[in-house]
Amino acid sequence: MNAILQSRPKRKYPCRQSELFTIVQLGWTSYLQYLTAFSDFNDHYDAALATARLADLANVRVMPDIYVRSAEHKILRIQLLPLSNNCLILWMDMSSYIRDAFPTDEYVDKRLAAGHAYYPGALNHDWEQVSDLMSNGLQFLTDNTPQLTAGGMPATFPDAFTGARNAFMTGYAEYAQALEESRILTDQRITASNILFSDLRAMFADAKRIFRQDAALRLQFNFKQIHGMISGYRYAHRRGPTTPPPDPE
Repeated sequence: MNAILQSRPKRKYPCRQSELFTIVQLGWTSYLQYLTAFSDFNDHYDAALATARLADLANVRVMPDIYVRSAEHKILRIQLLPLSNNCLILWMDMSSYIRDAFPTDEYVDKRLAAGHAYYPGALNHDWEQVSDLMSNGLQFLTDNTPQLTAGGMPATFPDAFTGARNAFMTGYAEYAQALEESRILTDQRITASNILFSDLRAMFADAKRIFRQDAALRLQFNFKQIHGMISGYRYAHRRGPTTPPPDPE
């Protein structure tokens, strides 16, 4: 039986993550303010519950946001660019040796065997295509060193080509690892935020019953109402035409 593949978590909260944190803080603060009413409704409601939920909130707040998570892989990507460019330069040098080493009617097929089909993608910074280009190129170079040497390839070229390919592959592995770690941290933060929302929503559902005779107080435990209040305040106090930064999820 094949294992069931679990998809990446999706946000369940209908707002920005930063807004969720504020709503959770306000919600459990209000809960403490009316703790007696909650305790009378259900024995499970006590001060320790709010303490635990606010501790959960504090833990999620300090989880790396998008700016922290993306910093490393963005820097590593920048470092990949010159490594990739060096690979492209050396591969094109080898292409010229192929041109001079083999009959004209074999040039196209020989260059394809050396990885030319991957060159356009590699030129557009498709890292997998750079990897395939250099892997095919290195294999072709290894298999055809005598002919390429006869085509004018310097004796130092194989080492330079191999070194460029290895440097790129090392950098690419580091970049891919950092990117994957960023995705894992993203999923962890979204999952934890979903739990914050679920716990708050359950408490709000009971508050609706507890304060069913007090419409004004019910609004203090209404997610949509609180969200509208804090988002309205944020936009009302925004100065100038600038767009606010993206939510650091």
